[in-house]
Amino acid sequence: MILRAGEVLVPDGKFVLEGRNRLSYIVGESASWKREYHVPSRIDLEGNWALDADHNFVLRLAEIKSQGERTGLTLKGDIISVEGNRLALELKSKDRRGNTHIQILQFSGNWQADEQNRFTFALKRKARPDILVFTGSWEVNKNQQIVYRFEKKDGRKKTRIARTVLFEGFWRAGGTGRLRYILSGGIDSFFDFRVQAESPNLYPKDREIKYRLGVGLKGKKPAYDKIITLYGIWKFSRAAGVNFEMDYGKGKVESLAFGVNTALSKNDEVTFALVSRAGESAGLSLTVSRRFLKGRDAEAFVRLKRAGNDKRVEAGVKIPF
Repeated sequence: MILRAGEVLVPDGKFVLEGRNRLSYIVGESASWKREYHVPSRIDLEGNWALDADHNFVLRLAEIKSQGERTGLTLKGDIISVEGNRLALELKSKDRRGNTHIQILQFSGNWQADEQNRFTFALKRKARPDILVFTGSWEVNKNQQIVYRFEKKDGRKKTRIARTVLFEGFWRAGGTGRLRYILSGGIDSFFDFRVQAESPNLYPKDREIKYRLGVGLKGKKPAYDKIITLYGIWKFSRAAGVNFEMDYGKGKVESLAFGVNTALSKNDEVTFALVSRAGESAGLSLTVSRRFLKGRDAEAFVRLKRAGNDKRVEAGVKIPF
């Protein structure tokens, strides 16, 4: 059969996503139909991935020399889940008989945050990765998890509907001006944020740490426009460090772990200057009273020595578990 001018074939089939995020379409028509229209059983689609303003996945197809123009294929699906190195896209379609088909495409890559604290997903490719930029908003929920929010067009009603995506993970303290959110299920996927402590001087009664996130290019003074709050309980470790223990829900507990670099004593109080695991200043200090230390359900001791006009802590707090 010969197609008439302007006639378009729409074969039934499904998309498949294979290594290095290579997309193909498997034609589900009968062998006789494919012979009649000279359509192969498998159509490989080469190009580069991008994300449009409506959070649809767009494959910009490689240039077709005979036509001299670049075309694109848009996958209008819903992002249903994310992991450390994965993003799952759900596609819905109907065949000529009106039956609905659902399929899931699993994209592989790495999550990061750019200089503007936007989330990016670097899709693995043969040469260099394709970078998808997510321009919606995000916040931290009551379980310390990041929730990403955006709006998407509803083609049937011509309205916009709200969508949310949960990024499960846990927080880690970096050096001064850095806070990291490590995604669960991934090796090298994390959001590294530029931050400033809203209240750098803390007390054990304080059950929250507030950070103001900075937005700006490297080498320039950041503009701070977003505050996130982490909730938890202060605890001392057996190695004289300090932990801010947080409940992530479903019985999952993780801690922001700090070391103690310097501690100053004033009157009946001891102020611990907190440092990251790498020994960098965390931009935070924790002030406790010796009464508080002795009131713990464990042995607590502080050995002080004179250093100029200050009293400095020589050994920290020892609490057996």
